[in-house]
Amino acid sequence: MDKVSSSYYGSIKIAAYFLFLFSGLIKWIPFPVDFTLFLGLFLLVFIANDAYKISFRLYNLTIGYLYITFYVFVLVYMLSFFYSDSKIYALIKLKGFVLNTIAFTFPITSIKVEDSNKIVQVVTILTLLMIVFFCYLLYVDLFDLILTNEDDQLKFFFTSLPSYLSYGALLCISFILLINNNSFFAVVYKLIIFYFLIILTGRGPLLSLILILIFNYLLRKKNFNYIKYLKYIFIFVLIATLYVYFEFEFFDFERFNVFSNYKSDESVSGRFIYIEKCLDGFLDSPIFGNGIGSTGLLISGNDIVLYPHNLFVEVLAECGLIGFILYLSIFVFSILIVYTKKIPFEYFPILLVVLFVFIQDMKSGAFEAWRISCGLLSIATIFLNYNFMPKDSFNDNQVNKRIGTSYDY
Repeated sequence: MDKVSSSYYGSIKIAAYFLFLFSGLIKWIPFPVDFTLFLGLFLLVFIANDAYKISFRLYNLTIGYLYITFYVFVLVYMLSFFYSDSKIYALIKLKGFVLNTIAFTFPITSIKVEDSNKIVQVVTILTLLMIVFFCYLLYVDLFDLILTNEDDQLKFFFTSLPSYLSYGALLCISFILLINNNSFFAVVYKLIIFYFLIILTGRGPLLSLILILIFNYLLRKKNFNYIKYLKYIFIFVLIATLYVYFEFEFFDFERFNVFSNYKSDESVSGRFIYIEKCLDGFLDSPIFGNGIGSTGLLISGNDIVLYPHNLFVEVLAECGLIGFILYLSIFVFSILIVYTKKIPFEYFPILLVVLFVFIQDMKSGAFEAWRISCGLLSIATIFLNYNFMPKDSFNDNQVNKRIGTSYDY
């Protein structure tokens, strides 16, 4: 395969992959097949084609532990189907975990470090298309459809659009990938993203993005040793995550007083109730949990799609301490990878993206929709693995070419 064909092939793979990760944003379009499943099968073809010629080598043992832990966690979680009282929600989650596994595996076989620019370009193009769609809705005075509930959307639009949280996630991820790009295009583009986050009333994504901007500013300070202050950063992230979790109204400052208003706020009080019921379910079966898909039963008594909007609570309720330890180990190994060696500055945007999706998982996530986090974590791991390559493997020019330090178009 010549160089042009190889580049074209790589671009198609990455475009298909990110369409797969964010397919929830276009599933309201009446495709004749399940678009996510179709893309998942499509990616399996790429994985099978690329796997036999993969030359990936682990230069850090912790990265190997991360891969193994992820697959063991998925296997253990899926096997809990055999003792779960749920059947409907459990089957939905089983399908979700298969898609999560594809999302995590594809970068290992089919994405290389030199694809970093292609990734930025593909995400930027997808986001621009979404912004064009927003502009159209504004032009025909239908933008409020995004902010209305599903039943009203079905009445007026005959389909239901994704929530502002789904749109906000892609907007923020695209913003973060260009966070250190100060070209005219990038600055205007990021201002447009910020504007749409505000009119989408994307409180969680917007506040998470502000947190990421602060974090990025600290990392860029020349005298700031992120390793030395890592524990303080994690405390700050934890506090900010809890803060974002309360889903404050962006312009309604009265609701910022959570302790006096949480009982009258259905969004907040409802999530407290979900968490409380799921934790009660965990206490009833602390070792193995209640099985995959059981959160719907624990919360409502019915086998429906219902979850606590927090992955730590969800895994405790459904997979017990065994699943929780495995899930926590994924993050422990990820932190160790970052902590083990100084990370080049050009890798920070993808690490910040992983931090952003982690915050979103802790405030509104569910495991059947975990594939975005799985995919981005796997991509970051591929890039970080390259950083552990022996220094004499490449000269400086080759390294700069492979890591794709430029975000020019």
